[in-house]
Amino acid sequence: MHPLQCSGPLLSCENSRRTLAEPRRNLGDFDWGGLRIAATLLRHVPWQPWHCTAADYRMAAATATTPVPLSGPPAESPWEPGLARALTDIGHRVEEEAVLGTLLADLG
Repeated sequence: MHPLQCSGPLLSCENSRRTLAEPRRNLGDFDWGGLRIAATLLRHVPWQPWHCTAADYRMAAATATTPVPLSGPPAESPWEPGLARALTDIGHRVEEEAVLGTLLADLG
C-alpha cells in the first residue's frame, strides 16, 4: 500500500522531507491550476497518477451537479496528454472533493 500524503497550505516541510523517498500518488483538482501543480510536482518528485486520468475526469465531469467553467490559460498534463485535451473538450473544472467517494473506496 502506498502512503497517503495530502498537500496543501498546512503541509509541514519536515513531513515533506521525510516522505520524499516513499512512493506516492497524486491527485488534484481537474482544472488548469491542478494540472500545473501536478506537472511541477512531477518535475521534482516521481509520482503516479491516482484517479488523475482523462477517463477519471470525464466520469467526474459527467456526474457534476453544478458544472463550473474552466478559467485561466490552458496547461499540459505530461503524465497523460489526453487529460488536458479532455479538459479542453468538456470545459468544466471538477474539484477533487467531488470525487471523494471514489477516493475513499480505493483506499478501502
